[in-house]
Amino acid sequence: MNSEFVDILKRLIAEQGREALLNPAKCKEFLPGYTRGEYKKENRLLLQALEAGVSKAIDTTEELELCKRQQIKVLEEELFINEDFFINAEATADIVDTLVLVLRGGQGNGISHNAVCSNCGKELQKEWKAACPYCGTPVAKTGQEADSGANSAVQASYEKGKKFLDKLDYITAIAEFTETIRLDPNNVEAYIARGFAYSQNGQYDMAIKDYTEGIRLDPDVTCGDYSLRGDAYCENGQYDLAIKDYTEAIRLDPNNAGAYIRRGNVYRETDEYDKAIKDYTEAIRLEPNEACYYSCRGDAYSRNGQFDMAIKDYTGAIRLDPNNADAYKDRGIAYLDNDQYDMAIKDLTEAIRLNPNSPSAYAFRGTAYSRNSQFDMAIKDYTEAIRLFPNFVLFYIERGHAYCEAEQYDMAIKDYTEAIRLDPNNANAYISRGDVYYETDQTDMAIKDLTEAIRLDPNNANAYILRGHSYRRNDQYDMAIKDYTEAFRFFPNEALLYKDRGDTYRQNGQYDMAIKDHTEAIRLEPNNADAYSSRGDAYYWNGQFDMAIKDYTEAIRLNPNFDWAKERLKELKG
Repeated sequence: MNSEFVDILKRLIAEQGREALLNPAKCKEFLPGYTRGEYKKENRLLLQALEAGVSKAIDTTEELELCKRQQIKVLEEELFINEDFFINAEATADIVDTLVLVLRGGQGNGISHNAVCSNCGKELQKEWKAACPYCGTPVAKTGQEADSGANSAVQASYEKGKKFLDKLDYITAIAEFTETIRLDPNNVEAYIARGFAYSQNGQYDMAIKDYTEGIRLDPDVTCGDYSLRGDAYCENGQYDLAIKDYTEAIRLDPNNAGAYIRRGNVYRETDEYDKAIKDYTEAIRLEPNEACYYSCRGDAYSRNGQFDMAIKDYTGAIRLDPNNADAYKDRGIAYLDNDQYDMAIKDLTEAIRLNPNSPSAYAFRGTAYSRNSQFDMAIKDYTEAIRLFPNFVLFYIERGHAYCEAEQYDMAIKDYTEAIRLDPNNANAYISRGDVYYETDQTDMAIKDLTEAIRLDPNNANAYILRGHSYRRNDQYDMAIKDYTEAFRFFPNEALLYKDRGDTYRQNGQYDMAIKDHTEAIRLEPNNADAYSSRGDAYYWNGQFDMAIKDYTEAIRLNPNFDWAKERLKELKG
């Protein structure tokens, strides 16, 4: 972030109070007078961060490093950042770092019996020489320790690096810490600090290398050192090594809740949900008043399909932080996944009240309305999500589904077409549009779209099945049979697929093959009246009338209202 913009924000809260960066309304009132029409992009992103509750979370958290990660995720989710959007992921991380610097910085970098971390604000002990064990931020030696351990040139270089690090100028900070290491190749703090700068700059391999050297040199290695390297491993996708480092951090400090949260996050991202839940539970035991810990465990429960437990945890987060829009949204999603649509709508409505600029909250409420058969309300919500973020493909696809359910097929085709324009390689958009073409008897158009979907995603079973239906309706039975057969590669035990292929064999005059497929469908679903009736049709057209009578009779037993089977049976019995 531009250092002048950072200075403006510092002056803003110095003159107008901290509420100017905590209250979006006050920020909107005062900020223009300070920026004087400049920094429009920064202003816009800052206000979006405030409206999403980022500054409040940063201001109140006791686990700042964890909170930073979560708030970056919050902004990314709210903005659905991708290459087409005007803000990139780096800018989002930048504004979070800026808020941390302005709201929580300036508390001093030195270590003494009452020093505090400049990043998270927690008190530091003298034996924590290289990094804060709570958030992993590098800390400098000062006073007698620094005077006796480094010459003035080394210390000056290191302090310059720290200043650039505080200003989020990672490239220059790296250069200064490199100079420190040149002057003092055994300087633990410089390796840890440079590793942190590399990590913040996205150079994770270099960060890991520096953290490793710092750990090797430091006889009093801390929980924070391993947590930092674990973070770099995690960002680099080396999850096993991240877990190993977080585990060592926990061994060094068994009461550090942040280390449990970090390890839990890795377990969650690698689908080891039971282990994640166990770590989150321990973090909650150590710090029972951290709302974000309950949300983390709720996410793990939700991903593990334990929606009741997830709802309970999100409720705990809301109890601790009643104005947490994300907690309401997450609980609403859990209700949605648990098929409790009215409760989902209620929570997502509250999330929207707390954060009316959240496109994802509107989209998820739209899904809840759609599943509740309230398609007009669903369309309205998807439309608002699109207004807030007009280039997000999934919103058009979901609104297209709602239009389709409401039998507004032209509007559905229009939305799927727009989704394809935005993302020409989106197989699902072609499948969805092809499905509507099929439903509206535009089979040639359906086949064209489904063929393109298969080209883009050759392993999409639904595309083969839908194209098979389209070929069948188009009387292209050989092509339909070929597609249904391909679909068996993905669904080898799908009774309906055997029935569809069996019906197609019958329509193609291949009665023995039809009988074989329907017999397999009956084996898989012995109480399926349609399968018996279809096999009865195959026997009928094959001249095996006694077998047809037997199957129609069984179909009627299973479904006494099966008129087609009754008519066939009446015809055969004369």
